[in-house]
Amino acid sequence: MGFLVMAWFLEGRIGKRLVIQSLLYTAWSLYLNTIWNPQLPSQTWMSETKSSIRVSDPDAAKILTGTVSGTPQFYPTCTFLLSTSTGLMRIQAHAPDFLLQPGQSLKLEVTESSIAPPTNPGQFDFPNYLRSIGVRANFRAETMTLMGAPPWYQRCINSIHATLDACLTGSVPAAQAPLLRACLLGSMEGLDPKVVEDFRASGMLHILAISGQHIGLIALILLQLFSLLRLHRKIAFVVTGVLIGIYVPVCGGSISVLRSALMFWCILPGVLWERPGMAMNNLGWAATLSLFCMPYQILSLGFQLSFAATFFLILYSRTLAGVLKRLKIRNPVATYVVSTALFSLVLYLAAYPILANTVHCLSPSSLLGNLATIALSSGMLVASCLTLLCHPLPWMGSGFGEMAGTFSQALAASVHALAHGSGSAQSVSTLPWMWGLLLILFLLVFPYVAARGRGRLLILIGITIFSGQ
Repeated sequence: MGFLVMAWFLEGRIGKRLVIQSLLYTAWSLYLNTIWNPQLPSQTWMSETKSSIRVSDPDAAKILTGTVSGTPQFYPTCTFLLSTSTGLMRIQAHAPDFLLQPGQSLKLEVTESSIAPPTNPGQFDFPNYLRSIGVRANFRAETMTLMGAPPWYQRCINSIHATLDACLTGSVPAAQAPLLRACLLGSMEGLDPKVVEDFRASGMLHILAISGQHIGLIALILLQLFSLLRLHRKIAFVVTGVLIGIYVPVCGGSISVLRSALMFWCILPGVLWERPGMAMNNLGWAATLSLFCMPYQILSLGFQLSFAATFFLILYSRTLAGVLKRLKIRNPVATYVVSTALFSLVLYLAAYPILANTVHCLSPSSLLGNLATIALSSGMLVASCLTLLCHPLPWMGSGFGEMAGTFSQALAASVHALAHGSGSAQSVSTLPWMWGLLLILFLLVFPYVAARGRGRLLILIGITIFSGQ
């Protein structure tokens, strides 16, 4: 029913195509329901996974063999996912005496590590989060033995990651290198936990998650570079798409970077055949392809926030452009301030029901904090990319590295000030479903009402309703 309502909203009418899409979607949902049931209670999650691992003594050490899936994280402890014959396992361990890389075959002696369910109503449900990314159980590794190297393609990806890491580390100030590696390569190793906490408290954690801002800036730099090299426009787009495809696994392949890459790839047919593109269609294709390969991502908070934010950015882009035109704002600085503040407000309201029902924490200060952090993070990313491109020229690479370090230092200082100021990390209760539905409906309808000159009336009605609540 949710798909039917959404599709009807986008299509504007009920036709044969809409009916066929709904039937196909229903058939696919029923198929997924027969092969996988995500509705396991949190309290019995660990006991359910014991039978699937087939061990005789739950208290004894167990032997697991599998391959490392995704990029291992060494903050605050060594944590990685292990793909086994019985499913995906989460492993916690001490740092091994060898370099842990994606794709390696491991043999581990492990003991089960329980994960506490939420103790308070509305508390963040960590077992449910692990279930949403396909994890079957959580273990603590006592011993870890390397059984085999990664396959050739994974070794290439690991080599590219190590080369970019070395180039970035050698060209930027040592104090700012961990933050730059986290923002550009997805590596949290060496990053101060206090810095991460500042980003979380200020509502700026999305800067550390590689997403559309990163992919957009990288694509823009590559296209400009190919334009200077007099490369044909279509070839430039194809080469940029290939390089972005390599960048996705290099930086860890999170759902936000995958969504951004899929949207860029959906643009390519329109460029090659010179057909007009529609951003909303590209977003729909990206969501469809993501869920077709990873259906459990529909339960992931990262997936929900990434696609919801992009959806409302696209939905409001034309409306806010009309607002700027009516206000006759032509100054670039004034345009940036007004558009960033309005977009921040829209995204804050759109994410409110999701965050209120999951992490129960919001940062109203991020509404104005984005004015500083978006410009600083964009400057930092551009300077970091230019540092890597100019690394063969040491004097130029070092210059861009110093610039990236300056932007990084200013960004960290701004985020720290936001995190320790008023309006950061405010606890919020779960929004009643009716009010959450009304808020989302208000955000969906407003662009169409504003296009007919009745936006002020709808704003007054919305404020009246929510002030009563």
